[in-house]
Amino acid sequence: MKTRLRHALLALLAAWAIAMLTTIPFQIAVCLRNTDRDMHLFRQMLPLVLMIWFVWTLVLALVGWLLLALPIALLVDPRWVYRMSGWFMVGCAILSIAATSFHFEVWKVLRPHIPIDKHSYVLYTVFTMSYSVTMAAVYSWLAGRSSRRRSTDSAIRN
Repeated sequence: MKTRLRHALLALLAAWAIAMLTTIPFQIAVCLRNTDRDMHLFRQMLPLVLMIWFVWTLVLALVGWLLLALPIALLVDPRWVYRMSGWFMVGCAILSIAATSFHFEVWKVLRPHIPIDKHSYVLYTVFTMSYSVTMAAVYSWLAGRSSRRRSTDSAIRN
């Protein structure tokens, strides 16, 4: 149980870091757009924008980890997660696209008189996709590594 929790925590940190790296260009573009391309103001605002984004996405990552990833890590057999890692990552990708599409009510695109914020939709979809798929990949890799180590340890003992 302690190993599963440690693996889930390592997956959280790795996934959040990768998701941050994939979304920093979006934040730079938003900051540049909001400062009207004034480089002096851009250099002043960029650290603030990135700090707010880091804190906000860390909160989102922790909520997702507490509500979805931690229960899966504690309740589902890690060997099964490792064996089904490809399907597990595909499921995470589909779930993250569905969640952001539901949140941004993407079906309103069909009605041209009701606009949606396409920039925010793309930003959050990229964040949730990279976060969830990276978390699934890291956790699957750690679970597989742990199960292989346990099987070689039991073979050595026998």
